Amino acid sequence: MEISIVINCSDDFHLFKTIESIDEDVEIICSITPNKKIESKLTEMKIPYAITPKGNQSVTTNAGIKFVTNDKFILMDSDCYFENGFIRNIFKLLDNHMVINGNIIFDYNNNLLSKTISKCKKFDDIYDCLAHKPGLGLRKNLLQYIGNYWFDESLPWAEDSELSYRITKAGINILHDNNFSIHHSPTPYKHNLKSCFFYGGGDYIRFSLLNQSYELSFITYELNRYKNLLKKFNVFELLVMITNDCSYQFGYFLCFFKTFFHKYLK
Repeated sequence: MEISIVINCSDDFHLFKTIESIDEDVEIICSITPNKKIESKLTEMKIPYAITPKGNQSVTTNAGIKFVTNDKFILMDSDCYFENGFIRNIFKLLDNHMVINGNIIFDYNNNLLSKTISKCKKFDDIYDCLAHKPGLGLRKNLLQYIGNYWFDESLPWAEDSELSYRITKAGINILHDNNFSIHHSPTPYKHNLKSCFFYGGGDYIRFSLLNQSYELSFITYELNRYKNLLKKFNVFELLVMITNDCSYQFGYFLCFFKTFFHKYLK
């Protein structure tokens, strides 16, 4: 099958579970941060890989895409795995669409907090109808419409939201498909807050430095968002989402202050 799978990985041996879940004969490319054991195993499996420094998802993803030899490819992460049929479905849909946003199921452990984190992540994943990786199917000819680059390497985080903005601005349709899914492994609470913090920093760069502003003001956007949350979430779930949002805002404003001090007080 003429489609490539690009898997991002940083010191995560679940990478090999991701590879095992690939149910088609496809080109597999890994983009990893330095790890001798993972490198050795990939070499043994004859899977090509790029090595990038830790801490920048845009750099890591771009490095993997450079290895792609097919016109169609799927972006994947090592903490996820494919359902049977997902890859073939994306392959077919990419015949008529340049961007396919695949469905993500956020798995959870057998406790209330883990289940709530899963619900919060799913809400934010689908709320804005953006194109998010992992599970994102793309065609190479998209590049000519969005600025001739995939991910902006000034953005260590929230890089898929930045890409989605350019796709939407170019008038390209994003097909959201739920026929098949990928699964994301359960996210520990501490890691969840850390991710929200990084997304906040990434969004500050998008909004303030790259001028990727949307029509709604921040206050209007959040009011609308919480109206939706109140309809769907119980008190405990709302509290967890509030802690997520506080971590996001902390990351946003910390990036703001760092930028301000660097620009005016250096």
